Amino acid sequence: MQGIRFEHLADDTQVRAIGSLFRRTTGSQWGINLGFYPFQPKKSLTVSHAPVLARRRVFNPTNPYKQAGYRQVFSITDTSCWKVEPLSDCPILENLQPIEQEQLCFVFQAENGLTVYLPHFELARALFLHDGYLSRTALEPDSLKAEFDININSAANTTLINVMPSSTYPLISFNDPEVRSILSWILIDQEARASYESIGQYQKLTATESRGYRHWNFQFTPPTLPFAEFEVRGQFDGTTRSIFVYEVTAIRNIQAEMPELIEFYHPKFEISVSGSGLRGGGAGTEAASDFILEEEDASTDKGVSIFHPPPVEFSFSQAFKTAKLADRKRVGAGGRKDEESESTDPLHVSIEEATTTGSLRGMEWDSVRDTTDDANLYSNKFDAFWQMLDVLKKDYACAVLSQDIRKLPELPRCKKHLLKTNGSPRCMAIVVIRSEDQVFHLLEVDTSDEAKALSTLLLKLPSLAGWDDQLIVEIERKLLRQSLRWPTNIFRRVCGKGGYQGIPHPKTSSNRVVESIAITQWATRLHRSLVEKM
Repeated sequence: MQGIRFEHLADDTQVRAIGSLFRRTTGSQWGINLGFYPFQPKKSLTVSHAPVLARRRVFNPTNPYKQAGYRQVFSITDTSCWKVEPLSDCPILENLQPIEQEQLCFVFQAENGLTVYLPHFELARALFLHDGYLSRTALEPDSLKAEFDININSAANTTLINVMPSSTYPLISFNDPEVRSILSWILIDQEARASYESIGQYQKLTATESRGYRHWNFQFTPPTLPFAEFEVRGQFDGTTRSIFVYEVTAIRNIQAEMPELIEFYHPKFEISVSGSGLRGGGAGTEAASDFILEEEDASTDKGVSIFHPPPVEFSFSQAFKTAKLADRKRVGAGGRKDEESESTDPLHVSIEEATTTGSLRGMEWDSVRDTTDDANLYSNKFDAFWQMLDVLKKDYACAVLSQDIRKLPELPRCKKHLLKTNGSPRCMAIVVIRSEDQVFHLLEVDTSDEAKALSTLLLKLPSLAGWDDQLIVEIERKLLRQSLRWPTNIFRRVCGKGGYQGIPHPKTSSNRVVESIAITQWATRLHRSLVEKM
């Protein structure tokens, strides 16, 4: 949250209580009653801020702060037996503020015997309310049906999601594979969809109206989440072995019914044929020394900035792929278009829905981190590389000791970790081979989008003890920061002069196919280099 300032809140303001939601009966914008410490004249924020509204979060921090609460990790059988109680019935809470006494929480016993008090709003925030759009639309039933047209192809195990031209979902958010994964789950998985839509249904059924306002105590029905693992922080009572959850930080082993591939299409999606990468209908990001967050309408023509608050970590039990589809090509001007423009002046931004009369640059939260182990889904990107390894084994008696595929990490102001063609993760294959009792490492990066001509890298390390995850992460980050150029300074340090070498790729045909003779020649070149380094 560093760098983002909430208008009308003082420095180091902490969220102490989350109360009911409200809106004018003649309006459409929902607010959330909040209790702050120290006392603030402002007593609410709009529902668009839901992704960051966890208890004990600090807004406008002047220094880095430690996450509040006691950390606990536990598993559940499922949610079907959870009880619902008001917060006023929680025995370990003291000095509840009046605005939160009637708010609801789930009460259940985890598999480790821990009794958990989990507020409805916090679980919904962790599961679904990851951006302003999803937070606003959750309150109105059937909003998703009007904005996303879902076409399931059961035979091919794929799904096409048409984003309606009238949809207000920020197109720039579709560039992020993690955002696409969570949105796909909400749209396609029947339990997740029903749970998300239950928020709006409860609002319609149980909200009350008084003195020109509609009031509602947040409530929803969660998906069953069989055998899911939770990581939370909260107020822990050792005597009763119970915890009141301030914040859900991770939900793992989510079992979902999803197709193998989900593709998103919008008529404004474009493929850049040189230089600038995949774009989202004119929206971009902008870096400034400080951002001032206001509660006014955003402008439809001033772009969108994406901000990453402390995330909720997700992992699914079964991996699936998402991608963007575009039938328009845009000729880029080259250069480093994927980086943000720099400014030293504070920038006023809005999290609210963009309108033609809005005056501020838009912004959106991105509070998702998908840690599902899905790198194996991108193995087919390395088909020619695997065929070359088969030639090494067959013709030159090389042994493949291990092979791994890693998704390249996301870095600030860099988009090289994504393929330009469809926004899929860019991966690196790491292979360890043995040739005549000598061990070598091979690195291969997916450049199927023709972002850069990058050779296969051959490494011979003086000691295998020097090859660890820390070194691999250093190589990945430097590779991206150098715009997909191998970090030779790192290889010189760990392998010594002459201990590494780039092996040129074979040429491909017009339809990106590598001929078998070219693969054989590739293997021959690589083996020749192996012999030279023995």
